[in-house]
Amino acid sequence: MRRTAAFCRLSEETQEILNVKLHFHENEYSTEDSMVSLRRAVEETNHILEMIDATENDEFSEGTELLILEKILSNFYMHIKAMYRMDVHGIGTIKKADLDKIIIGNEYDVQRILYSLIVPVFPEARTEVNADNGYGGVRTDIYLGHNNIAIEIKCTRKHMTEKDLTEQLGADAFHYPVNTLFMFIYDQGNIIKNVPAFEKAFRREPGNGIKRIRVIIIQPVNL
Repeated sequence: MRRTAAFCRLSEETQEILNVKLHFHENEYSTEDSMVSLRRAVEETNHILEMIDATENDEFSEGTELLILEKILSNFYMHIKAMYRMDVHGIGTIKKADLDKIIIGNEYDVQRILYSLIVPVFPEARTEVNADNGYGGVRTDIYLGHNNIAIEIKCTRKHMTEKDLTEQLGADAFHYPVNTLFMFIYDQGNIIKNVPAFEKAFRREPGNGIKRIRVIIIQPVNL
C-alpha cells in the first residue's frame, strides 16, 4: 500500500520511467526466460522506489547506508591526498605550508577527519556516543542511529603489535550493542603484515545473535 501511494504522488515523467522498468519480455517458448525477465523488472522497479522513499524520508535503506559508509572508509586516504598532500592552486588563499602542518597523530585526529566526511551525507551521525551493552557502558567513536551502525576507530603506533590490535578488536566486536560495526584501522604504524587476511579474519555476517562486522584498513604510504 505504501508503494502504491508513493507511485500516485510521483510526477508523470517518473511514473512513465517506472512503467518502462515494469515492462518485461514474455517468451512464449520459455517460461524460465519470462520469469527471469519479470524478476529483473520487479527488482529494478523496487530499487527506484527505494531511492524515492529514501529521498522523501531523508533516510537511506540499510543496504544503501552500508554501501556508502564502506565507500567513504575504503577511500579515506584519497581524501587525505587530495586535501592535504596535493599542490594547491597558486591563486588560492590556502597555502601548502599550512596544510603540511596538519598531521594525523592519533585516533582522535582520524575521527575528526572521518566524521567531517560522513556528516554531510548522514547529518544524524554523532561522535562519542555512550551506549549500554547490558553490563556496562561503551562509547562509540561515530554512531549512526537510523540503522544502528557504529564505527570504531583505531590508529596504530610503532610500538603496537598485531596481537595488541587483535585483542582490542576482539573486545570491541563483543561489546558494541549495534546491528553493524565498522572497525576502521588507520595503520600508521604499519604493523599489519597481511591486510586482506586481517580484514577477512574479523569479517562477520549477521545472524543467530551475531552482529555484522566489517574491518577496513588504511596503510599510509610515503614514497
